Amino acid sequence: MKERPILFSAPMVRALLADTKTQTRRIVKHPHAAEVDVWADEGNGRWGMGVQEAGVSARMDAIFCPYGQPGARLWVRETWRLSSCGRHYPTQKTTAYVEWKDRQSTDRQHQQEWACSDSESEALLEKQRVGTWRPSIHMPRWASRIDLEVAGVRVERLQAISDADAIAEGIERVRGRDVPAAMGGNVQMWRDYLNPDGWQATPAGSYRTLWESINGPGSWAENPWVWVVEFKRVAP
Repeated sequence: MKERPILFSAPMVRALLADTKTQTRRIVKHPHAAEVDVWADEGNGRWGMGVQEAGVSARMDAIFCPYGQPGARLWVRETWRLSSCGRHYPTQKTTAYVEWKDRQSTDRQHQQEWACSDSESEALLEKQRVGTWRPSIHMPRWASRIDLEVAGVRVERLQAISDADAIAEGIERVRGRDVPAAMGGNVQMWRDYLNPDGWQATPAGSYRTLWESINGPGSWAENPWVWVVEFKRVAP
């Protein structure tokens, strides 16, 4: 079975570990300059794209979802570092100890070891300085601790997200605060990822701030087509 890497930010890694994140949205990239109006699932991970004029759809091309189809495996890349790497006696095995940064501060309880060859150990020590945090894009497969199995894939506009889907994206509830009485009193609120002291009244509003915190100002207003990948966490 082919495995594919997928990057997640620290807040989303926490949501994955808590099993509160079961969806992710990623921008659809296709080779055509023309605006795509419709998408159709053609089976086996292949998606047809087309334009619509006067109520009639015309197929332009087809692409494969880069995240696979139901049953495919994804392995999570996140910010990481080597805490140590070397040969252990008397086993003569080379072991790399890895830490993952899924919180604002170092979380040392997440420490695990993998046996690797001498050549891999030497390469690690040469390329990766022990104790230095490394970007998620540079995480190798052996250092990943989270595996996902794709449960479903669809294509939709970004702003079509529902409140239920926003919650499935792993957004955080804001607890212990009171909404001003003029706004209806004490109600459930959701994290504002752009303003640490703020909050959002709806899950979809919270997800909008999460999207812009990752993709930049104005990215929500662009309302791109996105892959909606549903998944479940499975044992590595």
